[in-house]
Amino acid sequence: MFEIFRIDPVFGFFWGLTFFGGIILFFFILGSGIRRARNNSRQPIKEAEAKVVAKRIKVWGDHSYTNYYVTFEAYNSERTEFEVEEGLYGLLVEGDTGILTYQGYRVLDFRRF
Repeated sequence: MFEIFRIDPVFGFFWGLTFFGGIILFFFILGSGIRRARNNSRQPIKEAEAKVVAKRIKVWGDHSYTNYYVTFEAYNSERTEFEVEEGLYGLLVEGDTGILTYQGYRVLDFRRF
């Protein structure tokens, strides 16, 4: 009578493997995000005179996730790209110069001259 609810052992094994693999992947991604945030928080807060030299966006995923990136060039010609929030991205224009305040890979503030 309950023959229709029987699961083939091979199918059950692969389903379980996929399920637990997904859980492990979830915790790996979560851990790497926490580790990056903790690493940023341990870095000293730095200020540098910088110029906005490039802006770009990355749209990805089925639900159109968007990441915003800005490249700053310091007075010593060293360029660094930061992922920034949408609000700051909208306020910056290529060619803007000012004081960049950052901590690790996180932009805290940019004050124009």
